[in-house]
Amino acid sequence: MKNQMRPLSRLAFLLATVFVSALCASGCGRVAPRVAPIDTDWTAPKVLDSELGCRSDLQARKFNNRAVAFDLEDHALYTLGDDGLHWDKKAVPAFNGYHLAYADATTNEIVLVKSDVLPPRNQAYQVRNFSQDRVDGEIVVASLDNDFGLQTVAREKVALTRGDLFGTEATSLGVYEFGFGSALVRGSQIDVPYVAQADVSFANEARKEGSPAVIGVYESQDGGSSWTRTHLFDLRGYTALPGLFASRGTQFLLVNHAPDLVYTERSGSDAPWPALQTLVAHYWYSVCAPVGDEDTFHFCWLENPATELRLKDQVPFFGESLDYQLFYRNWEDSTATWSEARKLSAGLKPRSISTSGLSMSVEGQRIVVAWVYHAGKGRDARYDIAYSVSADGGQHWSEPRQVTSTTPGRAAHSPQVVLLRGVIHLFYHHDREHAAGNCWDILYQQRRFPGT
Repeated sequence: MKNQMRPLSRLAFLLATVFVSALCASGCGRVAPRVAPIDTDWTAPKVLDSELGCRSDLQARKFNNRAVAFDLEDHALYTLGDDGLHWDKKAVPAFNGYHLAYADATTNEIVLVKSDVLPPRNQAYQVRNFSQDRVDGEIVVASLDNDFGLQTVAREKVALTRGDLFGTEATSLGVYEFGFGSALVRGSQIDVPYVAQADVSFANEARKEGSPAVIGVYESQDGGSSWTRTHLFDLRGYTALPGLFASRGTQFLLVNHAPDLVYTERSGSDAPWPALQTLVAHYWYSVCAPVGDEDTFHFCWLENPATELRLKDQVPFFGESLDYQLFYRNWEDSTATWSEARKLSAGLKPRSISTSGLSMSVEGQRIVVAWVYHAGKGRDARYDIAYSVSADGGQHWSEPRQVTSTTPGRAAHSPQVVLLRGVIHLFYHHDREHAAGNCWDILYQQRRFPGT
């Protein structure tokens, strides 16, 4: 079971074929009304790289005031050129199978990770030998290099047994999933969180309480030369996507513990992590990569406030079946408190937000959030990229504006934004026909931050 807990963009990758096929099955031809005013200040869309495969999977990030995009499928690294318009490409085949382990960073070091749960699940559950379950993986610390794209600085092999994760007495447990989350890099200190989810024997009564899960962290104090592993929390039920983030004075650990988003925070690297507590109750499906900028920690998410969902009950079809709402919240070091949640989707039509992508980027007091806007049904359906900005640190937000204008039967989804030097850089997937079936291009557009 390879790379079980990759970022949310990976889930969009897996669902996109179903999404487009179902959309066209209802009929393609009539044009849906636009869902928001078109913003004509964006550059024309262009394909990022015509050599990319049919189903590329891009991660766009900001590293030490440089814009970087890493393609997980074609193992290519793109860096924004000095002209601020074109992207330079470097092939990085040595990092086949890896993905970037954190969001925006203030250092030049990049953390990449990969992991596999072994042995493969190719035998009946009842005859599996849980004692053989293990995790093989690797943490790589690399730096941006003008000649080679990425230059390896340090490597750490990860080899964990079932007993390492869940204890030697847990004979009825197998390793179901394992994944690394967003890492935190502060100078020579690197922290990489992980989550392991257990299988529970069908005969075990503990299954009724939910499968056990553990949260831990790999820590290095010397830039990746040596590492220690620390167990942090034991949980029950579906658990995924741990992430470490920080403002100037506070560190945060966020965990998707369905149906809630839980967190803990501490004031420094040497302080212990307090108990987890709920940050978003009945959260569902999508959180943009949180961003720590100076003394403020920002994050946004989608939820359906009227419905208490659990993973086992319902899997929404790209947000059409539920009325999702978009929220924003931040933490201020000066007050050590969270702001009130701000509903960025206030005033939008019901059921107009799709769950097929959400992204945020921050530069000082400027914030940009991008998501997928949905209007119409069946042959009238339209899926486009929309965005909103704040110029005062999240206190006030602009009316949503539409970037793309798709035709029925085609969809723009999985947006990723990078705000750098007053320019918004936008990447997104755009579906197209292909002899091999439904696939998509990665398109790129940019514009100045509104009002500058």
